[in-house]
Amino acid sequence: MKLSAPPAAAPKSDESDPAPDHASAADAPPGTDAPPPALPPKAIAWPSWFASADTLLAFLAILLAFLVASFESRNSDMWVHLAAGKRLLAGEYRPGTDPFSYATGDRMWVNHSLLFDVGSYLVYGGKGVLLVVLKALAVALTFALLIGIRRSPYPLWPWAAVAVLAILATAPRMILAPLVGSQLLLALTLFLLYRMPHRTGSWRFPVLIGITFWLWANIDSWFILGPITLGLVLLGELLQSRFRKDTGSPERNLEPLGRVPDLRTLVKALIIGIVACTLTPHHIAIWELPFELAGYQGATADPRVRQVLLSPLDRIYSESSSLGYNVNGLAYVILFVGGGAVMGLGATRLRLNHLTVWVGYALLSLTSIFAIPFFAIVAVPLIAAQLNGASAGLTLRNWKDPRTRFVLLGSVGGRVLCLLAVVVACIVAWPGWLHPETNNPALAHRVGWGVDVDDGMVRAAQQLQTWREQGRLPADVHGVITSAELANHCAWFAPLEKVYMNRRYQHHRPELSDYLNIRAGFGLFSVDEVPSQKELAAELQKIGAEYVVSHSGPGDGIQLRTLARISAERQWMDQDHWSPWFVDGRTAISGWREEPGREKPSFSQLRVDPVALAFHPGAERLPPGETRPVPVPGGWERAFLSRPNLPPIAADEAAGWTRFGEVLRASQQQRQQAIGLMLYVTDRIFGG
Repeated sequence: MKLSAPPAAAPKSDESDPAPDHASAADAPPGTDAPPPALPPKAIAWPSWFASADTLLAFLAILLAFLVASFESRNSDMWVHLAAGKRLLAGEYRPGTDPFSYATGDRMWVNHSLLFDVGSYLVYGGKGVLLVVLKALAVALTFALLIGIRRSPYPLWPWAAVAVLAILATAPRMILAPLVGSQLLLALTLFLLYRMPHRTGSWRFPVLIGITFWLWANIDSWFILGPITLGLVLLGELLQSRFRKDTGSPERNLEPLGRVPDLRTLVKALIIGIVACTLTPHHIAIWELPFELAGYQGATADPRVRQVLLSPLDRIYSESSSLGYNVNGLAYVILFVGGGAVMGLGATRLRLNHLTVWVGYALLSLTSIFAIPFFAIVAVPLIAAQLNGASAGLTLRNWKDPRTRFVLLGSVGGRVLCLLAVVVACIVAWPGWLHPETNNPALAHRVGWGVDVDDGMVRAAQQLQTWREQGRLPADVHGVITSAELANHCAWFAPLEKVYMNRRYQHHRPELSDYLNIRAGFGLFSVDEVPSQKELAAELQKIGAEYVVSHSGPGDGIQLRTLARISAERQWMDQDHWSPWFVDGRTAISGWREEPGREKPSFSQLRVDPVALAFHPGAERLPPGETRPVPVPGGWERAFLSRPNLPPIAADEAAGWTRFGEVLRASQQQRQQAIGLMLYVTDRIFGG
């Protein structure tokens, strides 16, 4: 809708009609006054408060983006980024090498996040408050750039409204990760394309694109979207020149979405951008697909890996409230379906580069849930511009005109409803209700700043680090950590611990098959054919593993925690092949040997001794018991005002030691029964 419009001209009288006023005045009886001539209905102007309301709506949309992105980071990948940045600045890591894994050998690690890693480490400061604030500001800037593409005198209302939908669709991917940098740089690319003035033959646009793409290639593996976007725009302009000749209208600069540069400039920008992406420490090796797009055959059986390979077309996405069956999935559907309808209805005024970009990103969003934010970002200027174009010809006549009443009431009501909706959204963003559900309410994405530390994973990683420092776990002894999240924590909290693989799935593609077989062999996820113990032993021997670490914390579902517990208990039962080293209810570390007599000294030296742990002179004593009343269950108001606490790690540790004792007693009973049965059979055979 227009912010303002010139008042409608007074309707002209039909020249064929007689002049009744003059005739009636002449024929009026003597002594009577003639009625005054009828005045034309007064034209209605657009309300003056529309401009202020639109500005307020745009501000609230940007504020909503900041609030939705403001939550404590629990993304375990951040520990790898922080560790990489620290080692890079300390000279302990050269780009191309792998400082975290023993399995990759001399294979190049293409780290697309060098700038992100260094910047994150410099800003982290031990708490990560500033780091999360900067992330939230980056998200807010992303949507500010998108709204800033709007051109005067077109109204801000459609831009802010579509931006709010995009914020909701993007919210699940607003994690503290390089992905946020890609979202910002995509918005910047769109701003340079559609908002910056362009002159034929100018080098300003190609140079700015080159700088943008170089930064992008050193921040995130999704940098390929930069050249893809330019390629889609170039394709659209080529089709436009072939099938829809440009009329050269002088009003082209008044179009809702600005014209992109000419074909020559676009080609120059694309070439310079591609060259800039290659000018990184990894050179041509930088060109590889993100794992979320490249995928891995057979990996979807493991829920840990499947969560990064999901598509909106997968059934689990549309049925799970933690994925797409929520307000975020609904916003994506509205953008996809509603935006497609808007684009279709405006086909006559649609430039073909808008269509190619829309179709390209719409199809991309169907391949991976990680591509949904990029589609949402692209949708903002394309949909809003079409809405501006559709409303450009609307004018107000007078209140008696039904069409005028409908347009005016719709403009007023739409703005008021949008303002109320965004205010409510900002309020409910505080307890994290605009994010998908989590397995534990204590992990909801409430408004907050900082990097949250998982105490269980930190304790396990520090235990491995302590053994390495003490020499009780020599450098030539390697193991496999079946939790990629725990392996990520080791990069920061156990720098001496070289892992088999962590969540750098694209880098660890050669190891991924064996890793999945090992996890399946331990029963950590359901498969049709579970590997036998012999096959599992062969896998462990193949990778040279001499211990295994399993972990499951309060953020996991009940099923995953149960499977991890059963896996640990099976190891404790099989004392011929396994030696329990560490137990705390969340993490279990056990030494492994192929057969008795073929183990290294650490197999027995690190065996856990519950009695010594409980009663040796340096044992940590439990604090005095304290009785607390059971809290009264609260309603939605308590969930809004405060966050429930996670179960203390001490409670999980107590439960873990209880299960450990039960398993040992059961194992001893089985041994005694086996010995008794052997003695009985021997007595029956040889005892007469």
